[in-house]
Amino acid sequence: MMKKIFISTFLLPTFTLASSGSIDRSVLVNGQCVKNLDPDRSSLRLTVETIEPTVTASTQKAQKQYEILRKEIKSLNLKEVEIETQEYSVNEDISWDKNKKKVNGFKTRMGIFVSTSEIQKIGEVMVKASNLGIQEVYGLSTYVSSAVIKQEKENCLAEAVQNARKKAERMAEAGKTKVGAVIELTEIDSPNSQNPIMPRMMMAKSVTAETTGAAPQIETQKVEISLNVQARFKLTD
Repeated sequence: MMKKIFISTFLLPTFTLASSGSIDRSVLVNGQCVKNLDPDRSSLRLTVETIEPTVTASTQKAQKQYEILRKEIKSLNLKEVEIETQEYSVNEDISWDKNKKKVNGFKTRMGIFVSTSEIQKIGEVMVKASNLGIQEVYGLSTYVSSAVIKQEKENCLAEAVQNARKKAERMAEAGKTKVGAVIELTEIDSPNSQNPIMPRMMMAKSVTAETTGAAPQIETQKVEISLNVQARFKLTD
């Protein structure tokens, strides 16, 4: 199902009373531009986890595995790559046996977030993780970057204004009048609320890459964005 980003506005024909007492006839409408965009980025989360008898042994092992994983990811030379540490925790690993607490050791977790503009190559990160025995590979997603959305919305402005004029003209025709010059224009926008779009491969784990021996094919869906403007046009005879 295609992801949609909507920015709501109103469609209101209005008549404004001028200060001179005469009626300044105008119509207020909203215009919309809709675009279907292909995702331009993909991302993935991976977590190293170790359990050892002591805190020192656990953290050192996790840090070593994390650094190896980080270097392996960097060796792929992904385009426009972003790598970020997103988790670091050390806790007792416990279990219960007949209401008795048992300390198994100390668990260390280190998470890494990877995103790139090379959508298909994110699958190679999965393979690297599998080869290193990383068990937690999750959050695979594709999405349209904020920069692309911003540019596309700017490109949409003229189309949205034209859409508003066409609506005004249809309304004016029904009212047996005509649309004149634009009096007022307002772009109606809101912070980008897009969530990353999950492709069909989103549930793939490292075991997939381990079984096939190759990077999985990443499938994506288009993302629908919309931009709205509010326009007031003068009505003429």
